[in-house]
Amino acid sequence: MKTTKTLIASLLFVFTFGMAGAAHAQSRNASTTIEVSSTGEATEAQVFTACSQASIETRDSSIGSARTAYNNAMALALDARKEAEKKAVAITDTGEKKAAIKLAVDDYKKAVAQAQDALTKARKEAWSSFEENTKACRDTSKDKRATSATVASSTETLRPDDEEKTFKDVIIHSFRALFKKGE
Repeated sequence: MKTTKTLIASLLFVFTFGMAGAAHAQSRNASTTIEVSSTGEATEAQVFTACSQASIETRDSSIGSARTAYNNAMALALDARKEAEKKAVAITDTGEKKAAIKLAVDDYKKAVAQAQDALTKARKEAWSSFEENTKACRDTSKDKRATSATVASSTETLRPDDEEKTFKDVIIHSFRALFKKGE
């Protein structure tokens, strides 16, 4: 009776916090759009932010999929071991019974190792891809900055103070946009 109550309480706990986490994740994903300036062109900070957000989304989706595949593989391995051990216990010959149980355990260990290797490989690939995508975001941002600097220098000569001020304005705007999204 006590274990049933504990099980029900655990399920309610997991369901409650799982739903809250899903709602939080959904609200976060809804706010990944960027605002475009009045000229109709995205700023360097906006482009970098959008690119970075897409990289993060891809990385975490890949890791989530790998984790789901791992959990499914583990569930299958446990079910296979359970069924193999149940059949092994029914064997009357002691030597055959031990051999069947050992085989079930060995098969389970192999399945666990394969699932773990697949998960580790998928996580490494996701992080590697994320690093490449983030580098591409930085390169795109640098290209946009260089293009903007070329256009600005052809129209007027900027003093070093003006360039610093412009960079500060971009950073401030980026932070404002970041916090504005959460409202």
